[in-house]
Amino acid sequence: MIPWSAVFVVHFIRACYIKSEWGSDVSGLIMFSTLRFLYLSFSKIAESKCVSELSFADPIQNATLLQVQLIIRHGSRSPGDDYYNSGVEQEWICDDVDSIAPRINPAPVKYPRNYRDELDPRLVKYRPSCREKDLLVLGMQQHYELGTAYKKHYIQDLNFLPENYNPDFVLIRTSQRDRTLRSAISFIQGMFPPVSPNEVVSFLADTEAAGVVHPSDSWCVELTNISKYMRETEPFISIFNNFSRKHEAKYNSTLPIKKWNAKNMKNFCAWLIMTDCSKHTIPSNLTQEFQDDCVDLLRDYAFIQHDNDKYRGVASAPLFREMFRIADEHISLTTPYRFVLFSSHDTAITAYLTTLGYDYHNQPPVPVRSHLALELWEINNDVYGRYVYNGKPIKIPFLENKDVFLYTNLKLAMKRSGWLDHCMIPEWR
Repeated sequence: MIPWSAVFVVHFIRACYIKSEWGSDVSGLIMFSTLRFLYLSFSKIAESKCVSELSFADPIQNATLLQVQLIIRHGSRSPGDDYYNSGVEQEWICDDVDSIAPRINPAPVKYPRNYRDELDPRLVKYRPSCREKDLLVLGMQQHYELGTAYKKHYIQDLNFLPENYNPDFVLIRTSQRDRTLRSAISFIQGMFPPVSPNEVVSFLADTEAAGVVHPSDSWCVELTNISKYMRETEPFISIFNNFSRKHEAKYNSTLPIKKWNAKNMKNFCAWLIMTDCSKHTIPSNLTQEFQDDCVDLLRDYAFIQHDNDKYRGVASAPLFREMFRIADEHISLTTPYRFVLFSSHDTAITAYLTTLGYDYHNQPPVPVRSHLALELWEINNDVYGRYVYNGKPIKIPFLENKDVFLYTNLKLAMKRSGWLDHCMIPEWR
């Protein structure tokens, strides 16, 4: 835990570079820093709602672990839409030569020279080094810590994998977004620290044309209007009406939004949470109750999109198919992959969890650095599965509410429900 005195010093130093309404004299800076310190001390979104815990489920007794397929959400990032000119008034660091996943590209492989990709700080939305939704250096550190924790659990404690990276045993796949690539790099740096300057770690990546890890309505027509449909459902209308009754009268004329509606408030709440959870400053007039209700609104906005009869199982279908394919090939000894990493987004994990029947009520939205693992275990010559979300096993309602189940029963239930038949790409049929 960082002592509050250290937090005060840090924010006093940063205040020296920020224009204050009390002027540039020392007494003004002290007043500005003190108020900022008090605000940061008492108005904060809970850490557990910001970033996932580093915890794991106990191994299954009298069983042999066969394979782990892991879906992760990227780490903390810069926001998309900007409010209160935070991209200019605050400092957003997405690259540094000493960061875990810097914008450096070596070439050629045999005798590498490092090429550094620097963004013009005058042209980025979040200064000095972040575009919209870029992974922060903080996010890199989060995933490095997650990778280190996975190393301890699966390599050191369970002896499941060799100590060093081996491409025969490890498969890595990311979405087409830079933030998921750098999150995966940071994770691998923690799980398999480099042992040679000439190591090459290969990543598969989705493209804008189609994606396994991050389905989009840009290529999957079945997802067209998914958000619009959700906003018109009775459960969400009731939720947003309750949110509005509590906050619209106070904030409608003061928030920097064009119109008070569900879509605009979702975007504002996303900015609020990503800003606050990445240790940046938010306006002091936003009460703790408003912040907490924003967290709940984002959770419901994300999950209810998939928790309905029209869209349940649609967005998650490509990832389920891919994971089943990889699992089947390992069980049949076709491929040796023992650890598979999918670096993705909260939208993908939300869709996946909803298909599994996860009870998201009274839970936070999918926090950054979330990790959802499908473990395959051999028990009495049969293959069993277990899903572990942020360290806790998930009970599957359509598998008799079990958290350890026959892998074939999972596949059969998914097939019977039709949840593997959506968002198809012709070549994959």
